[in-house]
Amino acid sequence: MGEPAVRPARPADFAAVAALLAELGRPPLTADSEDAALAVYARHLARSDTMSLVAEIDGSVIGFMSLEFRERLNRTQLQAWIPDIIVTPAHRGKGVGRALLTRGIALAKERGCWSVTLESGRSRLVAHRLYQSARMVDEGEYFIVYFGSSQSTKSHGNLGDVEAAGPMAAPLPLTARSRRQMVGGAGTQGDAATAGPVPAFAVAAAGCEADRAWLADLWRAEWGGAVMVSRGVAHGMEEAAALLAWEDGRRIGALTYRLQREAASCELLSINALEPGRGVGSALLATLEGAMRAAGIRRVWLVTGNDNLDALRFYQRRGYRLAAVHVGAVDAARRRKPVIPSVGCFGIPLHDEIELERRL
Repeated sequence: MGEPAVRPARPADFAAVAALLAELGRPPLTADSEDAALAVYARHLARSDTMSLVAEIDGSVIGFMSLEFRERLNRTQLQAWIPDIIVTPAHRGKGVGRALLTRGIALAKERGCWSVTLESGRSRLVAHRLYQSARMVDEGEYFIVYFGSSQSTKSHGNLGDVEAAGPMAAPLPLTARSRRQMVGGAGTQGDAATAGPVPAFAVAAAGCEADRAWLADLWRAEWGGAVMVSRGVAHGMEEAAALLAWEDGRRIGALTYRLQREAASCELLSINALEPGRGVGSALLATLEGAMRAAGIRRVWLVTGNDNLDALRFYQRRGYRLAAVHVGAVDAARRRKPVIPSVGCFGIPLHDEIELERRL
């Protein structure tokens, strides 16, 4: 397989670009919308204040980025804005996004822009690491109000068959009351305060092919591939057991783990909450701990990067203690998984693994 090549988008790329934008969350094309969408695409390519780029490998378009050059009040130079950047899941973690972003930044410099800016959802942690490694700085939040049928249609995909540890095979409904009890039992006050009633959702073991496909997409999007490296050991997504959080028929979070029955311990591999601040991560973690306790497992442990201050806060507030610092472990993991960035969250150089544990 060749290296990604970045070039200006062409009219003939319309179908491939439209499919990529649908993966990003835009409405998919229909027979009624295709002609109008094609006209918008053609106008976009013709504008002098925009640039659309595609990335291709072996002649196939597998990535897209749009760039707009806009005036800002009290500024004499243009600002470059990236409204869209997307790589198809099968090619994530291969440097395609970095190639698009690098080319976009170079074009902005050529135009004499004073900055490049973009917006990114809170759950896209892998994308955030890419932006930070390109010396982009997290400057705040963005807010949006939708009108009529123009809401985002983004689906968070689907996952699959995984080992269930006995009591986790059945769905465990979590209402507002039971969620507070579970979080309180973990020795914390839970996630950020929520105004009004807390929506009910359920946590259940992943148990079908659709679940596994969804989890695979999530790992590629958030962790850069289907392999996670911790303590020098590579863990494939297909080997991990998983819990999913559900609300109104949609998956809103996932936790993956690995049982070590001979040591009466459980390694927590990942937690992703697609709607942060609602207690999804807390509920997933509390469900795992309850199931492990019932199964006679006495220790839950995990490793995280030295840059992951949010994770360090999250776990310590829930009763986890620092067990060890593995100096240089991330550098070693990066040699096995090159997608791991050298600069992590908050611009912190990423070198070491921090091990945390909770005794049950």
